[in-house]
Amino acid sequence: MDTAIIKMSTNDLDKIIYKQLAGEIDFKRGLDSAISILLDNTSIESCVFYFLDFHEDTLNVEAMSLRDDIKALEQSILGYHIDVNKNIPDSQAIRDEQILLLNKDNIECYDDHISTVYKSWSISEFVVFPLFFKHDAIGTFQAISHTGSFSQEQIDEINEILTIVIPFLYSSYKYEVFVRQNDTIEESGGKHQQIISLINQIGGISCFTELFDLVLSRLITHYYFHFGGIFTNVDGFLIPQHWKTINTDYDEKISQLKVWANHNLCSLSSTDGAMSSSFENDSLIYIPDIDKIISLPMAEHDRNALNQIKEIKSTVFIPIRQNERAIGVVWLGSICNITTLNFSDKEMLEAVASYLGIAMENTRMYEETEKQKEEIEDLNRRLNIKVKKLEQIATHDYLTGLYNFGYFQNVLANMLGKNNRRNKKHDSISLVMADIDHFKSFNDTYGHEAGNIALKQVADIINDLARSADVVCRYGGEEFVVVLPDCEINGAAQFAERVRSRIEATPIVIDGNEINITISLGCTICDSGYSSRACVSKADNKLYQAKENGRNRVEY
Repeated sequence: MDTAIIKMSTNDLDKIIYKQLAGEIDFKRGLDSAISILLDNTSIESCVFYFLDFHEDTLNVEAMSLRDDIKALEQSILGYHIDVNKNIPDSQAIRDEQILLLNKDNIECYDDHISTVYKSWSISEFVVFPLFFKHDAIGTFQAISHTGSFSQEQIDEINEILTIVIPFLYSSYKYEVFVRQNDTIEESGGKHQQIISLINQIGGISCFTELFDLVLSRLITHYYFHFGGIFTNVDGFLIPQHWKTINTDYDEKISQLKVWANHNLCSLSSTDGAMSSSFENDSLIYIPDIDKIISLPMAEHDRNALNQIKEIKSTVFIPIRQNERAIGVVWLGSICNITTLNFSDKEMLEAVASYLGIAMENTRMYEETEKQKEEIEDLNRRLNIKVKKLEQIATHDYLTGLYNFGYFQNVLANMLGKNNRRNKKHDSISLVMADIDHFKSFNDTYGHEAGNIALKQVADIINDLARSADVVCRYGGEEFVVVLPDCEINGAAQFAERVRSRIEATPIVIDGNEINITISLGCTICDSGYSSRACVSKADNKLYQAKENGRNRVEY
């Protein structure tokens, strides 16, 4: 670094500082004067003033002077703020009340974006001075060298000037804080109402698409942007979740940008550009006029994005916060026209983005709850199907599909029990038992597979001829039983005869050959007071008679 600086006496310097800063209540003019004094009287090549905001939780870039080759960056960096809780040298300098010297040997000790700035600005060395007035921390000053290093003498000279300057700046700083607080309250009155209205609308939305569309529509319209996108962190990349454009004249251009963004994902590293930096530093980044920085060095991802729509003039990236950490970014941009944002506008944008983070969590929980409800309902449906299948297995014969012996016993006992309890002597219950004639011989001749075919066909015929109230069951082997409620013995005999004649007239087809079979049936009426065993015994006796009397007949 060139150290050929013409030094003036301390008294002369005091006079200059007093002349330029005494009585100056305009904070910006005071800072510009302070920077001029520092640049004229020290070896500083670039410098930045950070001051704590009125909440004292962020450091804001209030004034700066960059070397000519990167001077255009000033308009996008002014107003930039960063959380004091981040791992940055400025926070450490204030916390430890110590001057910090940073170069390539220790720059990696801090958050990645510090290294990114160090490299992109071609910094050789910089010094961070904590700014205090009567033990009241107000900010930091960064003295930057691009071509060499700072000697201890040079650091002392800078610190001496800052010691003289700060008391003059303190009053205007406090006045600026007061004015900003007051302006925020006044300017945000109507905007607060709009934000409250937006928040009320957001509160009633339980769908991500509707939520994103509403927020982007309102922000684009209210702040005079032309397009917007919402990106969220998914596995270390900022993934585009939703896009919105108000003016249809730009649909084609925005579509081109959307396609590019979907195929060129932005990583979380600040080296990937402004969006990543906004996410990583949890800080709004506003670039009012892109034309002024387009010729400067920038991240490849940013330059490629701007190449998709060369007419983009202004852009802003706002971190979406959830539980005090960034989970995504809102990107707003204007085309052809510059969009101006003041201090209050930026605060409102950050407030909306923060509430969006809360709304996203609520929506996620709602969708998860709805999904769980659907999963539970689906599980219940599948369980019901399985229960029905189990009931089918427990109560039905696998081969014929008819009710099985166990079900028959329960049904007959229940019917008889109800009749006996109510003394309903006139609600007759008849029973028909059937047995395929010479079935053992049929099986021996044609095989068990043919026997199964015969059993199934007989079961289908009986079931087809039965009434809906009748209970058709496979009793066991080649035997079947039918419970006929509200049926007298003559009706049971007629039913049995229809079954007999249909089976006799319907041959079994085995390997293309028709084989005739017959069936014998016995019918009985279950008298009042009879047990199910007694009824079955009576029907079985009638079936035995049919067998004894030549088979292929009905006895009752």
